[in-house]
Amino acid sequence: MTVTSIFGERNRLLEARERIALRLDDMPETARRKVREKASLSTDELFVYQGWKSRAQLEGLLTLDEAMTVYTWLGEDEARDELGWPTDTDLAARVATTTLMLELGSHFVGVAVRP
Repeated sequence: MTVTSIFGERNRLLEARERIALRLDDMPETARRKVREKASLSTDELFVYQGWKSRAQLEGLLTLDEAMTVYTWLGEDEARDELGWPTDTDLAARVATTTLMLELGSHFVGVAVRP
């Protein structure tokens, strides 16, 4: 499936979110709960992730639309749940964001953010 932005660009993060959502739908609730817990977001991670998102966009690794997608999913001043995410960011978007940040961490720092 190809998801395009309002600018007509392909948005790889929205495509990843859709694929992840399908996989999550096939998981038992206990497995989804474990995934949710592993995708927690600390305040420190939020700041690092926002910086990496911006750097990735400036370096051409993300389109502007993809960077804005990450920005929206990470939120800024919204109400956050007990795992640190904006309450309106669904699990598939959380997993897509976390996966992207693992890749960007490897690219920018040379190590994974989390084991």
